[in-house]
Amino acid sequence: MKKNIAFCLNDKYVTFCYVTMFSIIKNKNASDEITFHLLTDYFEADSIEKFNKLVSKSNDKIKIYNIDKKKFDGFNMNFSVYVWFRILIPELVDQNISRVLYLDCDVIVDSNLDYLFELDFSDNAIAAVIDRESFDSNTFKRLKYPEEKKYICAGAMLINVDYWRENKITQKVYDYGKKYPKESVFAEQDAINYLCQDSKIILPLRFGVVNNFFSASYRYDKNQVLEAMNNPVIIHYAGNSPWKYPSNHHFHKKLWWSYMKKSKVNQKSILLNYYKSMIIHYLKLIKFKITNFKNYPYSKPKTISKKEVLANFK
Repeated sequence: MKKNIAFCLNDKYVTFCYVTMFSIIKNKNASDEITFHLLTDYFEADSIEKFNKLVSKSNDKIKIYNIDKKKFDGFNMNFSVYVWFRILIPELVDQNISRVLYLDCDVIVDSNLDYLFELDFSDNAIAAVIDRESFDSNTFKRLKYPEEKKYICAGAMLINVDYWRENKITQKVYDYGKKYPKESVFAEQDAINYLCQDSKIILPLRFGVVNNFFSASYRYDKNQVLEAMNNPVIIHYAGNSPWKYPSNHHFHKKLWWSYMKKSKVNQKSILLNYYKSMIIHYLKLIKFKITNFKNYPYSKPKTISKKEVLANFK
């Protein structure tokens, strides 16, 4: 099966994107032909070589698209300009491509992706898991649409390319972001949710597993939480980057480290930066103890246990 998967990044995130791509390749079917679409404003030559070597081993492909980030001047940059790049995907990929799976670079894929590439969503623009913003009424007041329509996470999002082209979704999201930069608190994700409020599929939780599914498991369907725990397909480390000590407390953090080590990509650099972040963390802790600052935000990372997740349902 041909599968098209896209990422938006700059050279600083090459290592993490490499780990994500490696996890996808490790779990693909023997008959799968994957094309990785990389949207960037800059890659070093050795980064491109690194990607090429990875896909050459599995007979997959990469396509690189150079984006002028100035086209997003004046847009909300609460995150980065690269999150806006993803709205360009339907305009950039070949005309014979009907769907693309977009993934952030802080993701691991731990199974094949057949379900997503066989999903019938011809009348929908996107398919993604629910976002925790769905439980904040202020989100819907800000975006001016009903709460029952939910709010999805765009960090692991299946894009119906045909639908986007036919309905000019890229241009509509672009216009929304340009017109409402202050209202777009979550950048293009807000615009996509507003414009696709009636044309989306909410996927099972295991197709975009964020830590909130466990730390606030009482909000979600118990069976889906258990599936996300025991049989995850896409693990999304949003806000819980395993390579940074203070944020390394995602329920599935060990999976990321396992794939990283198997990929053999820049391990020394990753470990060096991890321990550097740990030292900085504890230096701040020492400073806190000296100054006795009451609202000290730094504490030892704690990963929620399976027992604690299940206790939330009682």
